[in-house]
Amino acid sequence: MAKTKEVKNVVTKTDIITDVATITEMKKCDVEKVLNAFFNYIPMTLSENKENEKFKIQIMGFGSFKTSFVPGRTGLNPIEKKKGNDVEITIPDSYRTLFSAGQNMKDIVNDKVEVEKPKKEEKKVSKAKKSSKKK
Repeated sequence: MAKTKEVKNVVTKTDIITDVATITEMKKCDVEKVLNAFFNYIPMTLSENKENEKFKIQIMGFGSFKTSFVPGRTGLNPIEKKKGNDVEITIPDSYRTLFSAGQNMKDIVNDKVEVEKPKKEEKKVSKAKKSSKKK
């Protein structure tokens, strides 16, 4: 019976680092530094600008990130509600993070645009490295 390629339900940060490193021919450690900086930059910048309701981080073709204020309210404690008691709790003000996909991303996901998938080529080992491994 032929082996079928395993279908993953989740792409992890490690998978992204590996794939981007392969596509760009960069070292994994360098790709990881860039991705970590990017993943830290988005929430940090949103947090610093959360009170400006018009502020957003826009990456053309990918999407935009912004925050939205959610005012506090009174709710019912779900644990107590299961017991038959209606215990009110105060839910504090908070900010919600929103992502809106860009048109290019929507078109790619909906197969409206054909995208050539970058080839994942294995790095070629130079002759110098091969000869040093033989010793």
